Amino acid sequence: MLASLQGISSLLAAIFTGGVLLVAIVAAWYTRKQLRTQSANAKLARVYALSDRTSDTKFMAAMMTTVRLLNMDSAAGRARWDSRRFVNSRPDVLAVLNFFEEVAGEYCDGLLDESVADRNVAYLAVNLWTMADRWFADLVRGTSR
Repeated sequence: MLASLQGISSLLAAIFTGGVLLVAIVAAWYTRKQLRTQSANAKLARVYALSDRTSDTKFMAAMMTTVRLLNMDSAAGRARWDSRRFVNSRPDVLAVLNFFEEVAGEYCDGLLDESVADRNVAYLAVNLWTMADRWFADLVRGTSR
């Protein structure tokens, strides 16, 4: 009788341990799923926050100033950059370039939802930095486009 009670208690202990293990596995799976969801939501929110900044009227004006400067040949662009009239625009140009550098860094580090970023901000960053790359390369070489 004592042996059968010990057998039953061992069986119940094994069932209880298996149940606890199952609950722990389900909890870990659910936690991982929640973390993935939160990460995806954060990536999406970050893309929309960056996209909102590009829609700001002051930022758009600064971006147009930057594009106009980068579309000039390097000699004319350098002359404009150095002119007294352009002194107040320099911080805007640098802010635009820094913003798109931030976008590129976050994109490459996997902090943005790539499928949404590709449609909202990534193509702007790529186009602007392609223009800037040519412009700065010409400026360093001292040649015009």
